[in-house]
Amino acid sequence: PLHRSYFALNVIIVNRKSPGCETSTSNDPLNCNSCGRTCPAAPFATATCANSQCGIQCSSVNRGNCDNQDGNGCEVDLANDFNNCGSCGFSCSSLRVSNGKCVAGKCVVQQCDRYFGNCDDVSLNGCETYFMNDTMHCGRCFSPCAQNTVCYQGSCDRCKPNWSNCDGVAGCETPHPTCDIPPHRVALFEESLRLTWLPSNTML
Repeated sequence: PLHRSYFALNVIIVNRKSPGCETSTSNDPLNCNSCGRTCPAAPFATATCANSQCGIQCSSVNRGNCDNQDGNGCEVDLANDFNNCGSCGFSCSSLRVSNGKCVAGKCVVQQCDRYFGNCDDVSLNGCETYFMNDTMHCGRCFSPCAQNTVCYQGSCDRCKPNWSNCDGVAGCETPHPTCDIPPHRVALFEESLRLTWLPSNTML
């Protein structure tokens, strides 16, 4: 005759030839939650059992279960998927890359979004430069603005505040807001600028 089974929380007898509960049904993928309940296999994944619930574990760091559906396993190749590059949900488009590819889990830039550029030639941060207001890369990579000018809408045609371009040459060489200030007032204006930037505790 069979011995009576002894039950404990998540522990059930499997071997009926001897008394005792030798199998933990809380973490055994072959007996998950009950004897003989086998967790199903899935593509690119290993079946698991945790807290009496079946699950999967991806068989490689380059595979991802990005849809959170265990039935189709780890369906995404994280090494080559543009929209899941290196990890689930990380799209190369978030780096302002309009045309590129995912290689070995890293985004490779082939073309940037409009007004953006990969000026540091580092694919990891994508197209990091915004041409419309970058003084060092105004309108395109490595196109710095001249002295005392600012980049506005991709062009270095504006002076910094209180500077003017009075000689017609690139750059804003004149330290006052307009070019029609009488010569005898230029010195007064420059002196006022100097006083404006002095620390409050400076002795004159």
